[in-house]
Amino acid sequence: MAKPTIIGLYGISGSGKSYLLNHVKTEIALQAQRFAFYDGSEVLAHVTPGGLDSFKLLDAAAKQSRIEAALALITQTCLDRGETAVVAGHYMFWNPGVVVAVEKDWQTYTHIVYLDTAPGVIAQRISADLTRHRVVVDEEGLRSWQNKEKEDLRAICREKGIIFTTLREKPGDTNAAYLAHASTLLMDLKCHTEAANLANVERALGLALPHLNDLEKVLLFDADKTLAPQDTGTLFWELAATFPACPLKALFTAQPYSYHSFRQAALLYEEEAPRFDALCDRVAATVDMYPEMKALLARAATEPHVGVVLVTCGLRHVWEKVLARADLSHVSIIGGGRLSDGYVVTGAVKGHIVDLLHAQRIRAIAFGDSPLDMPMLQRADEAYVVFSDSCSMDAALTAAIARGYTFAQVLGPAASTVLPSVSLECHRPRPASQSHTRPPDHRAPSSARPRATQRSRTMRCAPLTQTWATTSRSRTWHRCSA
Repeated sequence: MAKPTIIGLYGISGSGKSYLLNHVKTEIALQAQRFAFYDGSEVLAHVTPGGLDSFKLLDAAAKQSRIEAALALITQTCLDRGETAVVAGHYMFWNPGVVVAVEKDWQTYTHIVYLDTAPGVIAQRISADLTRHRVVVDEEGLRSWQNKEKEDLRAICREKGIIFTTLREKPGDTNAAYLAHASTLLMDLKCHTEAANLANVERALGLALPHLNDLEKVLLFDADKTLAPQDTGTLFWELAATFPACPLKALFTAQPYSYHSFRQAALLYEEEAPRFDALCDRVAATVDMYPEMKALLARAATEPHVGVVLVTCGLRHVWEKVLARADLSHVSIIGGGRLSDGYVVTGAVKGHIVDLLHAQRIRAIAFGDSPLDMPMLQRADEAYVVFSDSCSMDAALTAAIARGYTFAQVLGPAASTVLPSVSLECHRPRPASQSHTRPPDHRAPSSARPRATQRSRTMRCAPLTQTWATTSRSRTWHRCSA
């Protein structure tokens, strides 16, 4: 039986969990989507004989048992009724700094939304609230408590595979705007599935190539490290300076590349919503596209039966700005970054786009540089791997070539391999016996890569298997129109 979607609503005392819960439960749109809302303390009182007063008198083991019973009740209710639950809970209490969450929490929750309310606002609420007995903590203490909870919960969620995000009031927000934003977020967490993601990508491809039926071939480009040497995601977080280290690195070290992990990445960017556009402007200003790639993109625009699309797992908004600076705004982009984009791009999505083109009997010519590009490169009719002095592709290339795929390589200015200079415009002819449903793949290991005495300042393209893999097949290279 599928695990129900259960969203934990966390935040320190006074952050507004009860307020938010009481208001969103009246939202008609959420009711229509079968949301159910629970105050964790109320459920705990329900499953504990004698209620909360009795619960407080229990020893640690007995308390854990009651917490587990409360979570089990919520889970079973969701399964029985086909509901999505939103549960207000606690992670820790500041004095004496006791963590009250248990392992069952992480087995239950699929998502955690943390109310990141400004400590000054929380302090005002606590002092004005005469209806509850709350521990008095000064503003700096509240900030430390909040930061500790966020740090711990992020790490736990990465380890346990739980989607984590924060929710905060934006400057100038009214209560109505804040509550509407909360409702939209909850709806997205429930309704955005991998199937919905693919459907949104398919719609995006239709918008990117509105005259798809008139095309004979489509050039598909990865963006970061393919069109330019920069990694825009890393640059974004360096400029944001929100975390001590790049959160994307921490995320993808803990979790494999997947729909789930890229959704988490999108929610990280969502946390920077107030300054997202400004940060993208600053990142785009640092991106320096390879001249040969700019020329190829510009030339493709003059060919009536050729389409061009950037397909990036990175930030679409950044690359829109980069292309605009390069007078390449005609090039469409399929890429995410924010929830409003409607989808995330994964390696599987890149491969699916090639399948969609093949279904329309359109040739796909792909350019990429990383293991995330492999599904696209392996399915493409012609595939080009952009190399610099990087070892990240070695294992993927070696495995692919061992399975019989072949690639051509494009060498960036930093690459030290000596290869015959061939125009970037050259394309390997597709074997007549090859069908759209069985395209080739093209790559090679770089650990045995020979070193050059001097480096080229231009990009070059050559057959990868001819350079790195042993093959008895000869290849004829020639220039051809895009």
